[in-house]
Amino acid sequence: MVRRERVTANVQAEAQEGLNRSDERINYLNQLQESIQEQPDITALAATEARISSEHLYLTNEGNNIARLNLIQQSAARVDQQRAEQAGRREADDWHTRAAAAAFEGDQPWQ
Repeated sequence: MVRRERVTANVQAEAQEGLNRSDERINYLNQLQESIQEQPDITALAATEARISSEHLYLTNEGNNIARLNLIQQSAARVDQQRAEQAGRREADDWHTRAAAAAFEGDQPWQ
């Protein structure tokens, strides 16, 4: 349980950082788009449009990173669930083994 809490906290913190970075980039992207009309010549306009394109790419990559973090969290949850199921099976197997041994010896395993 502690492992899952730690994984969840780490993934959530990293996802939040990604969202914060994305917000900053979106604000910067808006500023760039607003500055298009203010560009003095075609060279400056082309440079601004190139920067806008790179910001779009960055935002796409950040979105992919957040999706990856979501998959990591889902995988960790499945692993924890499998571990819990395995522990339950081991406990049941151990009880069955004790019960069988106790029955053979005439004891009661639940005591």
